[in-house]
Amino acid sequence: MITEPELVGGDEPERPRAWHAGPGERVPDGDPAEHPPAEDVTHGGEGGGSRWRAPGKGWQWALGGALLASVLWAGGLYAYSATTDGDPDTGPYRAVDDLCQVATLPKLTEVLGEKAPTRFDEEYRHPARDQSVCNMELVLKPGEVPAGLTTGNPAQDDLALTTNVMIVYTLHKKTDPGPEFDAAVAAEAKQMTREPERLEGLGERAYLIDDDGMYTTLHILDGQAVIELTSDTYRTEKENGNGVAQPVKRRGPLIEDARTLLKELRSGRG
Repeated sequence: MITEPELVGGDEPERPRAWHAGPGERVPDGDPAEHPPAEDVTHGGEGGGSRWRAPGKGWQWALGGALLASVLWAGGLYAYSATTDGDPDTGPYRAVDDLCQVATLPKLTEVLGEKAPTRFDEEYRHPARDQSVCNMELVLKPGEVPAGLTTGNPAQDDLALTTNVMIVYTLHKKTDPGPEFDAAVAAEAKQMTREPERLEGLGERAYLIDDDGMYTTLHILDGQAVIELTSDTYRTEKENGNGVAQPVKRRGPLIEDARTLLKELRSGRG
């Protein structure tokens, strides 16, 4: 018995990922009304033989369109590969030489103090990815601590308030960081026994993990760039520098400064 013919095709090669591309979506098939039904054809004479559905004009049009689209896409892919050597498009993002200088943090410094002179800044360069790390402190002296950040305990409120801010900026130049991004966030949230909060309107995808104000981290994916900002605050004793953890609500300033940082990192192609 002759079965209904089927069109078999190979897998489409994975396309290079552009910096602004969001999670990919499969293009839906066309409206069935646009493809008229095929005619029934009988083989083997009247009253006998097998029946199968002959391909109609819609099938022929679809095959021709698929072949044309394949040719056009192949040409576009060749032109893209010729200009990027087949690597993903990093868009406006480039490596930076001094991340602490790029990260101005206007909102956090307004609330939690100016940047301390001492800081840690280091860059790592590799053909597969570039990474910059910045670790800085924001310091409020006892007389500068706002009433909203005081504990009501004179022994503690007489201590300076210090906030650690660590920023890690990774630019992936060979592979797509998207598939592993959510997994990394989920792993950190599990370690902290917290649920990551999905944020809208910040990069391609963003998550906030807050440990009751003791420790806050923000993860951002934007094309080939991954940015992580972490912050924690403590009160520093005057004499020996020992710290006492201080819960601080820094969600709003951290998100706003992350938005500003994204703009500062998008240095442009020029």
